[in-house]
Amino acid sequence: MDTENFQSNTSEERRMEEKYNYLSRFMSEKLRELPEKDRVPVLRDLNPTDLSLMNLYLQALKKEDYETCAAARELLLERGFKIPG
Repeated sequence: MDTENFQSNTSEERRMEEKYNYLSRFMSEKLRELPEKDRVPVLRDLNPTDLSLMNLYLQALKKEDYETCAAARELLLERGFKIPG
């Protein structure tokens, strides 16, 4: 799957994608307001689903939001995901 150029097939998928992206933008904004040492623990306590966490990571990566990207990546690795580079 090409995560960079994902295209929703149905209106329902587009609505879900919009909701996940909105949630990711909100979470990213709030995480960046925290001190760096608190980002991963707070994200861990929020306990986002794997799908939500992956969307957060991908959206942050796409927007070059490295603060959020680092926190999401660390939690994804803790959960056993293999992420290149």
